[in-house]
Amino acid sequence: NNNVGEIDGGGPFCEDEIVTLTHQTITGSTVTEYQWMRFNNPITGAIYSTYTPDESGSYWVVTYTAQGCANYETPAVNVTLIKAPYVYIQGPDGACKGASFTLNGISENTDGLEYQWTRNSAAPVVLWTDDADVLKQPLSEQNPGTYTYTLQVRNPLYPNCVGSFTHTVVVSNPPSVPSLSHQILSCSPYRVKLTATGNASQYVWSNGMTGSSIEVTEGGPYKVTASNGVGCEVSNQFDVPKSPDGYL
Repeated sequence: NNNVGEIDGGGPFCEDEIVTLTHQTITGSTVTEYQWMRFNNPITGAIYSTYTPDESGSYWVVTYTAQGCANYETPAVNVTLIKAPYVYIQGPDGACKGASFTLNGISENTDGLEYQWTRNSAAPVVLWTDDADVLKQPLSEQNPGTYTYTLQVRNPLYPNCVGSFTHTVVVSNPPSVPSLSHQILSCSPYRVKLTATGNASQYVWSNGMTGSSIEVTEGGPYKVTASNGVGCEVSNQFDVPKSPDGYL
């Protein structure tokens, strides 16, 4: 038989890898046509000396000589496409300088997996470990900036098949504590304007109103929370005088 050969390229691979199977003819063999097979089924259009599978299975090839002689005895190779583990990170998009925040890593299955955290693509925060407790990461940054945290998950049996997810946290300086003032607009009906002054971008008052200035109709304690929109908050409170009618 002058069209004897073997296949190079079987084994386990990651799903995102490009797998190429190549029919290698033995010295002295002459092959002019190919038909690749998956199990016992011919693969449409797979008629060259190489083939790129996109699913797991047992692959082999029928080879033909120019005289039409077929060889059905090329040993099959197994291709197993390994799916990288699912991974996701839940956590805040912003944080205050020096304040603690927590990132929670999520994986579809923690049996037999390994985990690694990195920060800003630099040296790992947590080296590869099978301790699933590291999925929860308490963190704190002392300098303002943008920080990217990456969680990688792998099965140690297939260390090149790595699931990865990156989460970005913007760390900023806290806004200044707002100074508070009030102005009585009317005694009857009672109307008071409250104003918060500072460098924050957002102000939320204890009565649910928003903005640096609001108008209220009742006296009593009012608290305002000032934030910069990325997780940094400070607050202040003062007492608004009650309506004179309340003393009658």
